[in-house]
Amino acid sequence: MLFTQLEGSQILEDKKKDQVYSYEKKILEYHDWLIKKGFSETYAKSNVGAVRGFFSYYRMPLTFRRSESKQLSEANRKT
Repeated sequence: MLFTQLEGSQILEDKKKDQVYSYEKKILEYHDWLIKKGFSETYAKSNVGAVRGFFSYYRMPLTFRRSESKQLSEANRKT
């Protein structure tokens, strides 16, 4: 993953060890980073969905607050 500079196996190891920084926070930062880079909100939403799917596939739950979940699922039209 370009944003974290880690490979999937390293991310899974960190999540299993329950490192100090949470991946929930990293995912929110990733979403904001994509938007700041000039990508559309729909693109950011799609990418975050893929990352969340990665954790879901390996049965490593991500717990978001309701407001955070809403922020990640919103996408306004650009045109």
